[in-house]
Amino acid sequence: MPTVAGHLQDGVLERQAVPRTPMDRPWHVTTTDAPTGSAVLFIDHISRADEVGAAAFRLAHRSAG
Repeated sequence: MPTVAGHLQDGVLERQAVPRTPMDRPWHVTTTDAPTGSAVLFIDHISRADEVGAAAFRLAHRSAG
């Protein structure tokens, strides 16, 4: 299965600059008492610093205002 990186390299996709992104905001994940298997896998993935990067779990210091 082709990856995003492969599509970028092949020219199928192109990177677009979007003003004011990426956004640095806290976010939350919620689910039901009996999440689907897909939800469990997704939550496990986004909760692993070794996969998504430790920076995902730190708030950047922003100036007030």
